Amino acid sequence: MHPLHRRLLGTRRGRATLVAAGVVVVALALTAAAGGFRAAGTTDLPDLPAGRPVDLGRVEVTVIDHLVTDQVETVRLESAGAAAWLVVRARVEAAGDETVEVLPSMMQPPPGTTLAAEPDMEVLLRDGTQLPQAHPGLPEEVAFLWAVRDPADVPDPLPITLLGSESYYSPIYLRDVWAGPEPVARTVVPAGAEIPEVLVEEPW
Repeated sequence: MHPLHRRLLGTRRGRATLVAAGVVVVALALTAAAGGFRAAGTTDLPDLPAGRPVDLGRVEVTVIDHLVTDQVETVRLESAGAAAWLVVRARVEAAGDETVEVLPSMMQPPPGTTLAAEPDMEVLLRDGTQLPQAHPGLPEEVAFLWAVRDPADVPDPLPITLLGSESYYSPIYLRDVWAGPEPVARTVVPAGAEIPEVLVEEPW
């Protein structure tokens, strides 16, 4: 036992202090496990050029380009009350030595440009698989799609906030876990020339 702990336990006030400290530690751990620690803003984030690989903790991402189109999943657009999709194309690879089964949140368009902060769809451009995985040593191009109400709301070039996660030891789970994604950098994404073929909706 640490000498300070031994001295604190010798008094009623000391025992109360240790109990209170334990409560704080558990509360902090619960907050972190739930992703409660978020950056207050993005004003101090580094600005990175598009096309540069960025380590986001669980994955490494290279944002390539973006476009706005109404030629993908038109029925889904109508049901969402949207006019088009914002499509961001990126190269994604697992940063560690294990496959990432579910891609973490890794990017956000500017507020107000999309109907939701999280992408509505994630599509592996190699074969059209939705909900793709990330593999170590095997970078894959993935399209992230957000529904937008008005294409004019999407700026060109497109500012993107990149979200990263950090690993920490959880005293609750007794193992390393990943904290909730937080803003770590910004980039400005150029417009792409063509819609990836695998996304284009076949005509009836």
